[in-house]
Order: sequence, then structure tokens, then C-alpha cells
Amino acid sequence: MRRPLRKKNLALLIAALFTCLALASCAGYSGDMEGRVSRAPLSSLLEHALRVELGQIAKEGASSGSIGAGEAVFHAGSKGGERLETLSAEELLAYQSIYGDASAVYYKNKLEGDMLLPYMAMLYALENGFERAYFSSFSLTVEDIYKSYSYLTCDDPFFESNYNIGVEYLTPGEGDTISPVYFCLYTSALLPAATEKKVAAYEKAKAVVAAAPAGSEAQRAEYLYRKLVETTRYVAYENDGARRDYLYDALVLGSSNCDGFANALAMLYNLAGIESVLAIGSDENDGHAWVTAKLDNAYYHFDPTYDADGARSAARGGKLYYFRLSDPAAFALLRRYDQDIADAAPKCGDTSFDEAPVDIEVTDFSASENLGVVADAFEKDMEYDDGCLVVACPSFFGAAWEELDAAFGAMADEVNLMGTVDAYLLNDRGFLILYGTTG
Repeated sequence: MRRPLRKKNLALLIAALFTCLALASCAGYSGDMEGRVSRAPLSSLLEHALRVELGQIAKEGASSGSIGAGEAVFHAGSKGGERLETLSAEELLAYQSIYGDASAVYYKNKLEGDMLLPYMAMLYALENGFERAYFSSFSLTVEDIYKSYSYLTCDDPFFESNYNIGVEYLTPGEGDTISPVYFCLYTSALLPAATEKKVAAYEKAKAVVAAAPAGSEAQRAEYLYRKLVETTRYVAYENDGARRDYLYDALVLGSSNCDGFANALAMLYNLAGIESVLAIGSDENDGHAWVTAKLDNAYYHFDPTYDADGARSAARGGKLYYFRLSDPAAFALLRRYDQDIADAAPKCGDTSFDEAPVDIEVTDFSASENLGVVADAFEKDMEYDDGCLVVACPSFFGAAWEELDAAFGAMADEVNLMGTVDAYLLNDRGFLILYGTTG
């Protein structure tokens, strides 16, 4: 498990910080789409919703509610009846998001042609109360749809990347070379109850941003980051199949997992005029989500999930350890982007803030001469600063506490304090955080 907050002398209870970032799944409606999709039942979360059959939509010709080449149809069903709306492709692509102030268009700008259709169809469906989106294409594959939707989840905090997208399709008959493939997309993120909570979270985020003090872009970014990590706790949701409201939970209820933290921070930053997108991928082979945002014309990584516990700990000195990181720092160990966004993700090349929390660097923590230097620095920090000394050393990367235990004990013997000296090891940052008590 990544980033163990190891501690010597005192017991420490640590919540696990990793949850799975679910990969998209699909359901084939008919045809084999070159064998890439197989027939599968609809998600149980959506079985209650009335829906128009894809085959019916595709065969109704030019009548209202039909879908032809260059059109998109949107459907909402309820006990009170069904609602259909048809847009031309041009109308769909020209649609302006109702909540555009809370999202980015970084990934959208990397799409063109039919690749924009899934992105815009799902965006329009969510913001206009539709549960399913239908469209046709001569060129799209299911893999294209997944990629387009991944781009949307990174741009728009209303779409949690943890929710599967369902894909149904209807392929032309054998020998038919002039008909398009018809697609139907849906996800539980489009259900009315989910949308209502997203809007409530959006209103809360606007209030948080409105209350932020004036300052530079970097100062506002740090204020909003601290506000989130100091008021929201990490929770590991039960794997019970229940629908989660990650964004709402983080901003309104004050507890969520990495998806909620990341979507909340992205929304806060975009509302504050700081371009921000979700980063989806894995950390030590567990699914993870964080944020990439643009400050002072350069992109950086921000991971509020990992700072959430430490932000409330006096032992951590009030420092932020996952704020404004470069690619080399963020990917120092086993963090990876999801393959759908890896090539398009922002490049974070500025390393000047990577060691902002560091007080002292050593090349070999076990060397006796370095232990004395660290011990002296720690004594001064205890007396004059925050009582929290951050030591950086190459050997800390990927290390287990047991590997450092003997060296730490030797260093503790060098410290002339009446009290206890303890430590956290952030092995993915290469930091050992020393703190203590006196008297």
C-alpha cells in the first residue's frame, strides 16, 4: 500500500487511501461490432427506467424521435411518461454547457469529428434531464466512445470517472455498406436523483469560492485546496454496488473517496478561474483520481486525497505534501495515467515546487555524520519553528519503515530532548517527517 504513515514509539491508526477506479463496461444490443462487445444485461441501477428500444429509434425514418445520420436523440423515461428530443449534429456540437464555469475544455479541444459526439451527447443528456443518448456514426468504435467519455469525465466534475458507461449498438445487416452504426449511451450518473445532488454540490462550491479571500492565483489555489482537505475526510466506501454521490459527499457531507476529492477540487478551481482537469489512473496498481491544474501558465499535479488526513495533524506541521507537483514528483513510484488519457494529459514540467515542504536534504540517512546534522536541525526546529522537520533523502523512496528503523533510532539518540521523537514516512515523496514532544 502506498504512502504508509509509519510511526515510531506511538501507535497510529491510518485509514486506507485507495479505492478502485472502475473501468468502463458495455452492453451489446445487437451485432458483434467486430467481436469487441458481447450481449450483456443492462445495469440493475437502470432497469427501472423506461426506455425506447434502439432498433425502434433507428427504423422510424424521419419521424419525430427518430435518429438518422447526423442526428442525436435524447430520451428520459419515468412513470409519468416518456420524453424525447432530437437535435441535429450541428446543434449538439454547438451546445454551450449550463455549468461551463465549473468545468474545463482541455480534453474536448483534443477531439474532432465524430469523436465529439459521445462527449457532447452525454453532456447534453445530464444537463437537460435525459437518461439515454442515441446517435449514429459511420466511423466510431466502442473504444472511441470510451475514450471520448473518459475525456468528458476529466473535463467535467459533474461526471465521476468511477461510474461505468453503458454502450448499446445496432450494426448494419450483412452486406449493408451504406448504413451507419447506431449507438445508445447511458450511465447511472444521468439519473435524476444523481443530477440533483450534483447541482447542490455546484451551489456549495460557488459559495466556497465566493468566500475565498482575495489574492494571487497561487494563493487562491492554496486556500481552496486547504479548505477542501481540512473540511473533508477520506472514507472507503463499502463495495456493495450502491450508487455513490462522490462530488456531493465531498462538498456537502464532508467525506468521500479519491473521486470525490478530485472532482470537488477540480470544480472549486474552475469556478475560481483556475483551469483544472481530473487525472484518472492508478497508484501502486489501485485505481486513483487526482487533479491537474494550471497555475501561472504551468500545469501541476494536486492530490487532495493524500493531504486530507495530514492537514488536520499538528505533527505534519500544517504543510502540504501533494500540492503543486511536477510529473517527476507525481510519478516517482508507481503512479500511472489511464491509457485513454496518457498521451493527451497536460505535461507538468516545472519542478521548482516539488520540495517546498522540505527543511533539510541528506544523501545517506544512515551515515552518522548526517544523523548528527539532522538531529541538530530537528532540535532547532523544535525550539524555533513548528516542531516538524521534513527530511528528504533518495533512500526514502519506496522504503519500508523497517529499513529505516535502526537509523532512526540512532538519530533519536542524538536528540537531547525530554520527550518523544516520532516520524512519518512518506515513501512516495521521499520524505521522512520528524516531530516530537518536550516535557
